[in-house]
Amino acid sequence: GRIQAPLYTAGYLGIAMSVLTVMFFVLASFYLVAGAVRQDRVRGIGQILAATPITRTEYLAAKGVANALYIAVLGLLTLPVGLYHFARSGVGAFDAWQFFTPMLLVVPPAALFVSAAALLFDVTPVLRSRGGLVVWFLFGAIPMLAVPMQLSRAPGDVERFDHVPAFDPAGIAMHQALVEGSLPPGAQNISSGYVIHDQPVERVAWSGLVFPEGMLRQRAVNLLWCMVPFFAAVLLFDRFDPARGGRAAAAW
Repeated sequence: GRIQAPLYTAGYLGIAMSVLTVMFFVLASFYLVAGAVRQDRVRGIGQILAATPITRTEYLAAKGVANALYIAVLGLLTLPVGLYHFARSGVGAFDAWQFFTPMLLVVPPAALFVSAAALLFDVTPVLRSRGGLVVWFLFGAIPMLAVPMQLSRAPGDVERFDHVPAFDPAGIAMHQALVEGSLPPGAQNISSGYVIHDQPVERVAWSGLVFPEGMLRQRAVNLLWCMVPFFAAVLLFDRFDPARGGRAAAAW
């Protein structure tokens, strides 16, 4: 069949940047922030903190927010790429809503979830080793992509996208829903991921994304998924005091 892709409108570049950012969050950013707690332990900073009244929740929350902000700033580095391509090959007027909104819907939930997951791996004895980095790729990054897509399929239909599931911290199912909702009837084999072709792709006009009324609420709900790995980390964290290791019921 024919392979088509949109012209370089602000809307197309907005969704393309958002997909690139998701891939960066899932595949790379975890490895950039993992080890923050371990470094405090190795450098002796943890011994100083152990003598202060700071609680486990306060310490990990501060680390988590710092890591999430760092990830978000890195994700925003894709914006200059999109602006460059629009200035070079852009078609039509620059629509700031279409250009920036996909990124804004994806970045906060993804950054917070990856940051919280990195904290959990940091405070878990087995997972904070080098082997834990492999475990994250197999049982952290891949499920963040695959699970929402599987949950979004209609029962018994591997092709049709039925809904956006409640669990979608990386926004991968949201991307698919927005793209499918913007296409004319009859379009098949949709890909909203990063695909490389060995031949030029036919560029066609595209109306852009339509953001449903509940999309913002759905993304806001996904902000809360970071609480699962975060509070698991709080329970496991020994606050740099070996004598407290294993006391999951200690006061937060």
